Amino acid sequence: MSRVTMRLRSDFHRLGDSLMKITLFRFVANGWLAFVNVSRDFYLARMILLGDHHVASPHRNH
Repeated sequence: MSRVTMRLRSDFHRLGDSLMKITLFRFVANGWLAFVNVSRDFYLARMILLGDHHVASPHRNH
């Protein structure tokens, strides 16, 4: 009976390690995707703001 318990405990630890690796990978992947999305949004917003700035520049000088 103790051998079965040891084997179950070993399988449980192996399952736990796999789940930890999957969770860590998903966390890293989600963080990277969020960083890429924020960078792209920031780049687009900067382009739009710079474009609007050049267009609205004559009106702001008054």
